[in-house]
Amino acid sequence: MFDSLTAAQRREAIVTGTPGELEPSVRFRASGFPGISNADLTADQRRLVETVMRDVLSPFRREDADEVMQIVRRNGGLERIHLAFYRDRGATDNNWHFWRLEGPGFVWNYRVLPHVHTYVNIAVRA
Repeated sequence: MFDSLTAAQRREAIVTGTPGELEPSVRFRASGFPGISNADLTADQRRLVETVMRDVLSPFRREDADEVMQIVRRNGGLERIHLAFYRDRGATDNNWHFWRLEGPGFVWNYRVLPHVHTYVNIAVRA
C-alpha cells in the first residue's frame, strides 16, 4: 500500500513519533485521525486498502472477518479510515516503524521495526 502512494500522499501519510503503546493507544479517537484519509486516495489505492483489510483479517474465522467489515461499514465505511505510517522520533533512517489503519470505532496498529507486534480494537460507534 505504501509503495502505491505518490510523494505528496506519502508526506501526508508519514507521521513523526509513535501512535503510543499500551492503554492510551487503543482508545478510540473521536476525530482528527492522523495520516491520509482513504477517501483522498485514488480508486486503485482504495481497492488496495480493502485488500490490506482483508489480508490482516485473513488469519481469523471468515464470519469474524465479515463482522469486522460490517462494523467498519456501520461506522462510516472504509472512506472514513485513515492510513498513517509512523517514523520514530530521532530515527536515523527513512523507514517508518509502525503503520496504522484508524477510523471511527476501528484501530489496527502494526509495528514492523525493530520487531513485529500488532493489536486491533473494533467497536460499533453510537
